[in-house]
This record gives sequence, C-alpha cells and structure tokens, in this order.
Amino acid sequence: MTEEKDPVFELAINCANRHLSAKQFLYFYNELFNEKYGAIVNSGEETEENDKEKDIYRKLADVFLSALNCEGNVLLVEYVVEVLFVNYNSKLVSAVIPHIYSVSNKSSMIHFFTKSGAFFSRLTDKLVMDQVNEDLGTVIIPSVLSAHFNSIEQQLVVSIAKFLRSILRLSNQLIILSSTDTRDNTYMLLSRLGQINKLLYKKVADDFESKLNYENSEPNFPTDYAHNTVSPSIISPKFMHSPLTTSSRDIGKNSTTTAYQDVKLIRYYKNLWLNSKIMNWSANERDFLIKYNSIGASVCGKTTLTDQFNVDIVVTDLIETAFTCFAQFVSNKQYHQSNASFNLLERQWVVFITKQLPLLILENASKMPHTVTNALENIDDKVVKAIKSYYSDKEDTKNRNEDLFDDLPSNNLDIRHDFIKNLIMLKLQPPSILNEYLRDDQVVDIKSLPANDSVMIKNAQGVKELIEDFSQFIKSSIDALEIESIFDGLNGSVGVGNNSIIQILQSFESLAPTKQKEAANVFYDVLYESARNFDSKRLSKICCILTFNLAHSLTSILAFVSPVKFLTVIVEFLDEIWDANMSKINEGLSDETDLESNNEFSSFAYALVFAIHVSKTYGIFIGDVLLSNGHDNLQDSFVATFTTKLGDISDEIRLCTPQNFNDLLKTWVRDLFINGSISDPLMKSANVKDLAVLIPYIFKQSIMSVELGSIRDVSTLIGGFEYFLQPFLIVGLIGIVFWLEHYLTTLKSEEIPTELQQSIFEMLNSVINPAALNDESKPLHVLILRLNAIGLIKTLKFFRTQSQSNYGIYSSDVQGDPKLETLITCLENISSVANFYNIDQRMLTSNGGYSQKQLGYSPFLITNDTPISSIMTNQMNSFRNLHSSTYFNMDYLFALTDIITHERFLEDLLQSLNDNLVTSNTSISRTKGVTGEKGHVLDYIFYFLVIHDVKDSPSKINMLRYMESAEGDYETFMKDKKEPKTESEFKLEQPTDEDFDMLFGEDTSIQGNDTDIISTDNKDKDASVLPNLLLLRNSFGVILHKLKLQKERSYKAGFISKSDLNCFEEYNNKYIELLKRAVI
Repeated sequence: MTEEKDPVFELAINCANRHLSAKQFLYFYNELFNEKYGAIVNSGEETEENDKEKDIYRKLADVFLSALNCEGNVLLVEYVVEVLFVNYNSKLVSAVIPHIYSVSNKSSMIHFFTKSGAFFSRLTDKLVMDQVNEDLGTVIIPSVLSAHFNSIEQQLVVSIAKFLRSILRLSNQLIILSSTDTRDNTYMLLSRLGQINKLLYKKVADDFESKLNYENSEPNFPTDYAHNTVSPSIISPKFMHSPLTTSSRDIGKNSTTTAYQDVKLIRYYKNLWLNSKIMNWSANERDFLIKYNSIGASVCGKTTLTDQFNVDIVVTDLIETAFTCFAQFVSNKQYHQSNASFNLLERQWVVFITKQLPLLILENASKMPHTVTNALENIDDKVVKAIKSYYSDKEDTKNRNEDLFDDLPSNNLDIRHDFIKNLIMLKLQPPSILNEYLRDDQVVDIKSLPANDSVMIKNAQGVKELIEDFSQFIKSSIDALEIESIFDGLNGSVGVGNNSIIQILQSFESLAPTKQKEAANVFYDVLYESARNFDSKRLSKICCILTFNLAHSLTSILAFVSPVKFLTVIVEFLDEIWDANMSKINEGLSDETDLESNNEFSSFAYALVFAIHVSKTYGIFIGDVLLSNGHDNLQDSFVATFTTKLGDISDEIRLCTPQNFNDLLKTWVRDLFINGSISDPLMKSANVKDLAVLIPYIFKQSIMSVELGSIRDVSTLIGGFEYFLQPFLIVGLIGIVFWLEHYLTTLKSEEIPTELQQSIFEMLNSVINPAALNDESKPLHVLILRLNAIGLIKTLKFFRTQSQSNYGIYSSDVQGDPKLETLITCLENISSVANFYNIDQRMLTSNGGYSQKQLGYSPFLITNDTPISSIMTNQMNSFRNLHSSTYFNMDYLFALTDIITHERFLEDLLQSLNDNLVTSNTSISRTKGVTGEKGHVLDYIFYFLVIHDVKDSPSKINMLRYMESAEGDYETFMKDKKEPKTESEFKLEQPTDEDFDMLFGEDTSIQGNDTDIISTDNKDKDASVLPNLLLLRNSFGVILHKLKLQKERSYKAGFISKSDLNCFEEYNNKYIELLKRAVI
C-alpha cells in the first residue's frame, strides 16, 4: 500500500488543500485512526496483535515522512507536529524520529524543528512532559544527534540546535547517551554552531554540559577559548576561524601561530588598502606598486622600506588580491543584503581589473606571459567559483523574462575573460590563452578578438575607418559636435547619428586600456584649456557629454584622472574665472549678440550641472576640493554655498550683485507674468549667479500662492514658467528640481483638494514636460532633470492610488491623474538615457509587476526585516570575530556609519570590545599593553578605522598632528593658528628626517617638503603646520581623540577610575601606532 493511497495521507492532503488548522486535522485523524486501527491498537494482546501494531506505526511513519517531503505546503508539517508531539504518542514518535533525516525537503525540516521547538518551549502539561522525558535519552536525543552536521545547511543546523535547547529544558536529570557516534556528532554540531552563531553556540554548549553525559565519562564538551565571552547580539554572522584556539600565554609560545597571524594581517590590509584606493579614485598613482609592495614590511613594523623589489612577484600577488577582493565583494550576501543596492563600487572594480590592472602590468612588469598565467592559475578555486556564480546569476536575471524554450547558449563570460581580452589588446598575451585558460567555461572565436589597441569608428558613409591620432581626433570631434543634434525628440534619448565623439563614448568600454587613459587625459586637458580661456562653447560641449556618462565613460575617465582634478577646474571656473569675465559679458550684450550671451550663460549652467553631478554621483564634497586647494572660507565660494543648500529655497535671498532685491524681484515678476517678455535692460543687467537663486524663489512663491488660493488661474503662471527654460534662465531649474522633492513630500502628507493637486501638476508639467522646448535648452533641460530625477519619481509615485482586487489584496496596478502619469513617464524616459548608480533599477519603469523585494529609492534601506539595531549588532559581532568579509564591503559599511553617525558607530564598537575582549585581570592587561587575541582584534579594527579616515599622505600628516596634540576641538585649534611661534620654537618641534621617515614612510629629500614644515614666515606656517579640521570631519581618529580628552578631564574630576582612562589611552595609542605604520 503506497502512501498516496493511504487514507491518512489523503486526509492530510485534503485538509491542507482546504486550509484546515492542525487541531481540525487532529480531530479527523483521531476519528480515522480509531475507525481503522483502533481495534488492533487497543486490543491489549502481546503476541500477533503487537506485531500488527508495530506495522501500523511503521506505515504511519512512512505516511508522515512522505508528508514532510511534500513541497510548498507548511500545513502538512504542522499536522505532523500536532500528531507527534501535541497529541503526544510515544510509539509514533519512536517510529518517526529515528528516520527524520530521510526527509529531503530542507524547508519542511526547518519548519518541523522550529515548530516543534516552539511547542516544547511553551509546554507546561506535566503528563506530556513526563512522557517526553521517558523518550529523551532513548529515542529523541540520539535520533536528532544522529546527523552528520557538517553536510547540513546552516539554517537547519540553527533550527535543530534551538529544538534541542527547548526539549532539554524539560529534562530534570542527566541524560546518559551510549553511542560514540552520537558523541562525535555532538562535537560536530557545536563546531558548526561556533561558525554560525556564537551566542547560540554558548547556550547549547552549556545545555549539553549540564544535561548530557556519556557512559563511563564526565561532562566534557569543548570550550572555545579564543572566544570565551558572550556575544553582544543574537544576530551573529559566520566568521573565519583562525588558529587562536588556545589561551594567550600559549599563543606567545607558538611561533607558527604568530607567523600565521602576520600573514593573515598582511593579506587583510592589502585587501583593505586596495578597496580604499579604488573607492578614493587613487589606483592610478605612479607609486601604486611601490606602496603595495611595502605593505608587508609596514604591517610587521619594519621602518626600512626599499623601492627595489621583484616586480613580477608583486604583480602576481596584486592580480590574486584583486580577483579575491572582487569575489568577496560580489558574493557577500550577508552584508550586501536584500535591502541594499550598491553598484558604483562594482563598476570601479571592473574598471580597475579590466583596464587599470593591465596597464600596470604593461608599464611595470616584464613582458613574460607566464607572469599573468601563473597569477591566474594561483587564484583560489573558491574565488573562481564565486565570480562564475555571480555572473551566471546576472545573466539569468537578464534572461528571466525571455522564452523558456530558447535553446541558444547562454553567455558565460565574466570579468576574467574581459581581463584577458584587454591583455591581448596590449599584446601582453597571445589570443590563444583565452581558450587555453578558460576552456572549461566557454570557447571564444579568437579570430574575432582585437589584437591591438587601435580605434575604429564608422564614418558618415557607414564604413569603418582607423583613427591614427586618437588625441587630436577627440579634440576635433568635440569642436565639430553640435549638442542639439544628438537628441531624439523631447524624451531626452541620445542618438549616435554621424557624431564620432558620441560613438567613442558609447563604445568606451570596448576601448583598450591605453586608449581609455589617453582619452581621459585629453578630456581633462580640453576642459582645463576651455575653462582657462573662457571658451564657453567648448566647455559646454565637454561638460554635457561627460555628464551623460554614456556606457560608464565618465566613471572610467575618473578612474584615470581623479574627480578632484576635474572639480578643481570647474569650481575655479564658476567661482573665479566667470566673475573675472563678467564685465565683458555685460558690455558685449546687445540685440546682435543675444546668441553669444546665451552660449556664455549656458556654459555656466553646464559647468554647474557637471559639478553637482560629479559631487552627488561619486560622493565628492565640493567643500573638500576647496579646502584641499587652500580655500579656507567656503562662504566666499558660490559653488560650495549653492550645492550645500540644494533643496532649500530660503525666504531671504542674498544676491551676488549689489542690487535692491525687492526692486529686482518686482521687475522680473512684471516681465515674466504681466508683460510676457524679458526687457533688454533687464536681460543685460542679469547675473547668472543671481538667476540661479532668484528663479527658484519666484517659482516657489508662485506655487505657494496657488496652494494658498491667492492665485486661481494658473495659465498666467505657466506662460511665465516657459521663460524659465530659455538658455539664459534655465540655470534656475537646478534649484527647482531639488526643492520640488521636498515640497511634494510635504504636500502629500496634507489633505488638499483634487483640483488644487491637478493645478500643481499642470504647473510642474510646464517646466518638466513642456509642450515645446528650445533646441539649445534641450540638453540642459535633460541634464538638470536627471540630477534629481530619482527623487522626483519616488515622490510623484506616492500620489498614485493603488487599485484593489475583489479579494482585498492589492495588486501591482496603479492609477494616477493623467498629468501625474505624464510627469512620471517623462522622468522615467529621461532617467533611462544613461546610467544611474546605487539605486534599485526597478524604479526606473512603471511596469515592474509584482516583486517580493521592497522597492528602494536609495542605496540603503532600513526596513522591518532589517532594522538598524539588527544591522548594528550583526556588524559589531563581525568585527569582534574578525569576519573578513566585513571589511571588503566598505561601501555598505560606510553607508551604515553615515546613517547612525560615526560617533555612535565608534562608541558601539568600543563598547563591544570592552564587553568581549577585556580579560578578568583588566588592570594588568591595560597597563602592560595588548597581547594575544585582543591585540589581534585591535589590529584588524584600528587598521579599518585608519583606512576610513586617511585617504592620502597629506591627510595622514594632518591626522597624526591632530592626534598627538593636546587639543580636541576646532575652535581651540583655530585660535592657536592666530598665535605665531618663533622660528626656534618651530625647529624644536620638528623631528629629524630619520624620525619623519619612520613615521610617515615619506622621502623628505623631495624638494619642497622642508619648506612646507619649517618656515620663518609665520603666515606660511599657519597654513602648513596646523591641519584644517574640516577635512578631518567624520573621522574616527578625531572622535577617539576627543573621547580620550574627555576621559582625562573626567578622571581629574574623579568621575572615572584610572583603569577606564587607561583603556581609552590604549585605544588612542593603538590608533596612532597604526596610523604611523600604515601605507596610504
């Protein structure tokens, strides 16, 4: 009799299909059981009837095990739990539990143990508890511990462990187990738990210690000496084991363990350093390989560094490190959780591995092909597997909605293939290596591979032609470019047409590394020359095409020429060069030169849009650019002031020109909304910087007047708004698109009439989706809207009303006002022109359908499933357990610290250290320095803090000067800057060249270093000796130093003990020690 025909199985299936509860099923089950088997089970015979009873329970066991194997119905699992444990039946338990691991449905197994554990944790019935106790040592515990736990998935291991904890709670005496296999499996279970969840491991180990024993032995379960403390959180991620499984005194005797720790720390810092270089756009430094090679000696505390090294060995190690870091980055689901969308750093990694790394090999390594092949062969199999799996998942996602019966082969190419292809283009490898090395993945037609770095484009006749002088070609193509010609229609889409520079940008990823670097330098040179010479047309063109970031072209360019260099040129143009030429603009303005004026005003808007785009997209604070170039007063910078106030339109406007604001405002309002045209005198007196703040102010007041009911007919306003999109006024749209997000969010929270809402949407359409648009304004209009298109789409979608089905379940269909839908569609079209980073790509379309993942409008979301408390405790545990993957997902970690503040993050981290790493003899450990595991953990944590704070050599020097000072606040520091010291005092404070070399690893023989530090000019001294603390903001070092100074004051006041003070001094000294030693 098969289980499909068994009446009990059929009963279970029918009940599940009708969604009956477990108690209802139990009622029907008891009725059926008594009807079919009651006579045999209740007969009381000890002979043949007893054998029949065993057969019955064996058959029932098969039925319930089959029910557990059924896919997709949790009710069947609950039915089994109800029959086995709630309606406790010892004979049925004895028949089912020994075979529980024959169930192959892992989700059912997890639910079974979770549900059973929950029942036993709440059990109070004394009769049932006594029955369970009788079976614990003979059936339940041996059966549950019969599994080979190393082959079981993590979530099931956790469920089994929690089940064992719940059921062992019922035992009031020691349970004696006899099987040696059970003992071995117990150790195996504890070992797995130690890797998965330290807190649960401790609790289960304590339960086993007190409740379980084996024949002829004493309780003897392993203690994890390396982590013999309670975890601060129940959410503890898996961590990497190290050989630190003995006490600290034994570690000091074990040179092998010490060597292992050094090697592991060096590898860790190389990974950390490489991530930092890529994130900070500094992987193109000339001394990149020299610094990378010096990491080993620096981490081990050696002060003598040499530039002489085997380049091939270093390059081989760098290749392995790069691929390992990338694999850890893309495969770490624990930290790149479902509530996060990060892809800018991934793009930076792709550029580094496929473009910058081949260039490093070309410029530094020998031309021996085996250098690269050896490195590729040495890459760990787990790394290769992670990369292949990631790219396979990406390909599956792309093709998920395609024809299921399509038998075309999938594309199995990944970043390793792209790396080798670029080596082939640089003639560093023969084309045959692609199939020789990657033959197990996919065979490539090597004849189709480009074997050199030449550039081909299609000419006007559609024929491919070779570009001889690439640099000159880019310059001439920029000059020949007509920006308006690259746009198709009003939706902002970009077409190639016959323009060669657009062809180059759209195929930028396929260019050889040498050509990408050459193009990056040319674009920078053209931008620099255009800004210096006030060539408004050229400047507008290059800012326009770079801001679109076609085919990730801007991101690749910034990898070779840093964003700071580009922003330095643009900010200087906007703040200084523009003002210097302003008088010429006004003097030359006349009826005959309106077009020229438009070009100049447009160039300001293009430059400002480019600056905002680079700042927002790549996380470069414009104030830092100014401070690093010696501009201490940010209030004097229009760009810094304007960008920091984006989204806020103040009721008090301060103009750049000395004009009466009220008179100017009245004139503009009269010409815009009454006269219907801008007068020549008003146009001639216009200052583009004033317009950038005045136009948003007028727009805000107009919208508010409509909302308050002061203006009912919006047609007059719409006519005036059309002027805002003229080339010389469109700069004002920048402030509008950022303010609208905040305004619409507030408006949605208020109950407003439908008519008013429609009027507001109508006004917004006039500036976001105009019926007609000047060809000259079209590129700027698209670029400006793209600056905050994501925020506007998010806010506008809140105004949609969701349709509801007859069953009360919300569908994915939404309904909105036609004017609202027009706005959303327009912004979605504009957003699709080129790449956005760190957003959920599903939000760029309204046809996303149903998705289990919550739609996210920012790269990092705090959700009910992943609250900030869980994320933080998870992170603290990972730091303490040296979970290596933590540090390779720095974009996620940096976003986390920005959300909770750096102060809170550091305080929680130090508290976690105090709770888990300080030994019982705290006073000795603190005064004699850190040793053993604590020192090992501190090295990992504080290297991370240092690499977060310090991005280049100047910031390292500034941070060290601050950390070794006795001051902890910016005001005191600035006060000291005004008190000049004598030359003799300066020289006393200046260390010798030898000391300076040891601290910073810098060559002080370079011309200019001494004069930067030792100067007889007090004015020069002020700028060089004392750091600008604005550049050190949000630094863990500054926070740590301030905490130490606070502790010193508290100790002097008698509020804390000496040991507490020593603890913070230890942390401060550890930071300074690693800061001096770190290679930046």
